[in-house]
Amino acid sequence: MSGDNYIIPIKQIIECKYIENWSLRINKRPINNGVNTKLRTYCKFKDKYEMENYILSQKLPRRRSFSKLRTSSHALEIETGRYKSPKIPADQHFCTLCNTGEVEDEQHFMLSCKFYDDERKVLFNKLREFSTFNFDHTEDTFIMLMHCNDGDLEFIEVVCNFVETCYAKRHSFLNDVA
Repeated sequence: MSGDNYIIPIKQIIECKYIENWSLRINKRPINNGVNTKLRTYCKFKDKYEMENYILSQKLPRRRSFSKLRTSSHALEIETGRYKSPKIPADQHFCTLCNTGEVEDEQHFMLSCKFYDDERKVLFNKLREFSTFNFDHTEDTFIMLMHCNDGDLEFIEVVCNFVETCYAKRHSFLNDVA
């Protein structure tokens, strides 16, 4: 067998090992000293190693906003608080926009922060136009939103618009306060 004939099987082996490793890390639900680590949110809804429909269907700024939320690469307090000194426990990274005493994490941002109530009403009303899902403030709703109803293009458009709009509102408010 010539060297070229080994390339495809080796590539397949490497891809399989990578996907297997990825799956183990996601399904492990990484925990460090009793506190979920960086993948704490992503592993709630990402269960398959495949490209998401929003990557191909959305323009770069909107896609970037949604990707940052999904991968915890954003400026919500749950992330920015991890770099503060002295170290503050994750369960004390409170939202400064709604002052409800809730941790400002991705689920709070999407479902319960009072600062985005108007935008959330628009989101849920638009989603109800073509979905029978009961949108409430549960983790099931959060997972449905982050998973975009298994990649439904209409769903993606509405959810990504919500995220982009809320990020812009948040950025504008925080710049005005500073």
